[in-house]
Formats: sequence, structure tokens, C-alpha cells
Amino acid sequence: MFRDIPSFGVYFYVYDYSQIVFHTKEKENDENKTARVVVEKIIAGALAGQISWLTCFPFDVVKSYIQYHPEHTKMLETIRHIYARHGAGHFFKGLSP
Repeated sequence: MFRDIPSFGVYFYVYDYSQIVFHTKEKENDENKTARVVVEKIIAGALAGQISWLTCFPFDVVKSYIQYHPEHTKMLETIRHIYARHGAGHFFKGLSP
């Protein structure tokens, strides 16, 4: 819940905002309008997916840590433990190859 709800909120906000930005640059006599709209939707979806994943990734790390370490059952306690033991960078570990 802490991961999915904010993630979807960010996703839809970024996607909608991207569509607004793209449509402000729309030309009336655009012969390739269909192809342009498809590309814009792909770009908006990819951008929204990346940004939403960035916002929920730390929560996914905490969830995985709790699953792997059954002695940690409380989320805030686990966040404090991860931060104290591994530092802030651990919340984004594995985000890049």
C-alpha cells in the first residue's frame, strides 16, 4: 500500500502533465499527427513509469528487507535500521545496473 498508492499517483500525474506539455506544442496542420500522438504517448508512459518507480523504490527495498529478515516486522523500525547500518544509498541499491 505504501508503495503502490503513491507510485500510481505519481505515474498518472506525470503522464497527464506530459500530455499537457505535448498538446501545447500541437500544430493544426500536422500531416503526421497520428504517428506523433503515438510517439508522445509512448514517451509520456515511459517517463511516467521511470519517475513513479523512482518514488516507490525505497518502499520496495524496505518491503524486501522485511521479507528477507523476519525479525524486522515494523516498517519505521526497519527504515531506521537500514539507514543506520547501510546509509541512505541502500534505499536505491539495485536501481541501476
